[in-house]
Parts: sequence; structure tokens; C-alpha cells
Amino acid sequence: MKTEKTPFHFSIPACLLCLLLTLVACEARFGNKKDDVKEEKAEAVEEAVPVEVATIRTGEIESILKMTATLIAEEDVKVLAKAGNELVALKVEEGDRVEVGQILARLDNRSQKLQVEKSKAALAKAQRELKRQENLFNRKMTTEQSYNDAKTEVEQQQISLDEALLQLEYTEIKAPITGTITMRAVNLGDEISVGKELFQIVNFDSIVARIYVPEKYLPQLKVGLMCRIDSPVFGEQAFSGRIRRIAPAVDDKTGTVKVTVGMTDIGPLRKGMYVNVNLVLDVAESAVLVPKKALVYDNDQTYVYRLGDDSRVQRVELTPLLKNRDYVQPAAGIQVGDRVVVAGQAGLKNKALVNIVESEADEAPAAE
Repeated sequence: MKTEKTPFHFSIPACLLCLLLTLVACEARFGNKKDDVKEEKAEAVEEAVPVEVATIRTGEIESILKMTATLIAEEDVKVLAKAGNELVALKVEEGDRVEVGQILARLDNRSQKLQVEKSKAALAKAQRELKRQENLFNRKMTTEQSYNDAKTEVEQQQISLDEALLQLEYTEIKAPITGTITMRAVNLGDEISVGKELFQIVNFDSIVARIYVPEKYLPQLKVGLMCRIDSPVFGEQAFSGRIRRIAPAVDDKTGTVKVTVGMTDIGPLRKGMYVNVNLVLDVAESAVLVPKKALVYDNDQTYVYRLGDDSRVQRVELTPLLKNRDYVQPAAGIQVGDRVVVAGQAGLKNKALVNIVESEADEAPAAE
């Protein structure tokens, strides 16, 4: 008898092989899913951003307006000859300090002296004639016209003598101001003509810096306001000064006001030097100071990142009141003892987790 085979007949070994392949496929499928879950969990762990922080302290801060100027002397005089003749004596040299009225040089004055003697003689003669006319007039032996002419002649001769004496005085070149001889333009034996420049005298105590301040700072300007002045020639050495004058009008073309700054002590500074003028517009003592390195700018707003107890940072908007080279004084929002991020804040987000890798020394900052 023949056994009938059906189309679904499988042998036992074949069934076992299929079952094994199915188990391997399932293991591979569900095993990969477990690995994916582990990777997602790993990716979900937040990475802390490395930053540096500084602790907020208090100190003095000044609001400084930086300007530039060229030093000038308000008492700067060119001494010109008022008489002509040969220069026969030099009494001073460049660098000498002179007092007002001091003789600097002399011209040959022989012709001027002769003119003085002539004028004296002419005046004496006119005075004698006037006396004679006066006696005659009193005795009614001359006319009033003759008497008046004699008086006029005396007056004219007196004027001539005064002029001759003045010309004689002009042969002695005198200092018109107290100061220092900065230039000698003549030598002994030179023939001097009227109007020739002989010396230049500068009073270094009158040296000032003239600056032109934008009109928006006018409410903060006042006579006596302190300034610090420095020159590239002398590095960081600073010199003190104060506002001496403030112009009463604003230039309508530039929108600036002319301010004259007087020097307290010029030291080695000289007329003509280029200097930096730092006007101290305001001073705050024991002010909360935020390092400028902590500031983050976003369009027209300024922020800092303040560190919280949970190692996360908070973005705090900051409005500066006063500022100098290194610090700003905030209007509000930051207090003494707060820690702010000073490095690593680029790309930092609000409430981001941070890791402090270094902190600045907690010392009170010095005023600029």
C-alpha cells in the first residue's frame, strides 16, 4: 500500500532549523532596540560648559571722558624791537627765566640821547619865552595871542621831549611778562630795525589744554572739575589739572563747547605737546563693580551670566551707570558676592549647566 504525501509535509530537522532562525532574528531585532535606548539615554545626559567666574566686589569708580589736545601757553609773547640801531648788549639766553620789566638786551642809544638833549634845550628855551610873555602880558605890554602862542610852544616841546625819552627807553629791550626765554632771534652786532622779532617768552605756568566737549556733557561740566593728563612721550605718568574756563556758548556747527583746562604742575610737559585729557565727570565710592570681561552684548542690550547654587547660570540684563577701562557699575540686578562668568560665555544659554574651571582672585579692584 502506498503512503500519500501532502504538500505541507515537513521533516522534523527542517522545522527545528526554521525555529532557530526565527529566534536569532528576534534576538537581533530586540537586542538592537535595547542598544538604541542606551545610546539615547547617554545622549540625554547634559554636558556642563567650562567657564571662568569672578566674584563681585565693591570699589571706587570714575566716569571718565577722554579727549585729546595740544598744550598751548596763554602767556606767549614775541618781543619786537620798538627802536632801530645796532644791538650792543645781550643780557639773557634761551632757557633763562626772566621777570616782567627785566632788561633783555640794549641797542646803541647815542642818537636817542642826543635827541633827548636837544628836546630838553628846546623846552628850556620855550619855557623862558613863556615866562617873558607872561610878564609882558601881566603888564599889558603884549597881546593875549602872543602869550597863548608861548604856552602852546612849551606844550609842544614837552611832547617832543617825552617822545625822545620814550625812544631812548626803547633802546633797552625789556621783558613784557614773567616767563622763560624760549627763542633768541638776534646776535650781538646785528642792525635792528623797528618791528624785528628779538625774543620769545613763554610763561609755563600759563600752559593749558583746550578741548572741545560735546554739548551733551555740558550739565556735568563745572569750573574746578578735576582732570588727569598724560602724554605718549612719558608713558603712564599722569599730571593733574582742573577746568579753568568753560565757554559761554556752544558752537552751532560742531555741537561742542570750548573748555580750558589749567595745569596744576606741568612737570616735564612742554608747550606744543600732544596730550590725552581725561575729565573725571563723576566718582562713586564703594560701588558694585562688574568686570567688563563679563559683559555680553546683544544688539542694544547688555547682559551678564550670574552663577547659581545649582551650577546653572542666569542671564541678567545690566544697565551701566559709570564705567572705566576695566569695570562698570550696574544700576541694579547684581550684588556684592555674586559670581559672574568672565570667560566661556560665548554661546552660553540661560540656565545652562556650567563647570568652573578657574576663578579670578577675589580682591577689590582698584579705581582707574
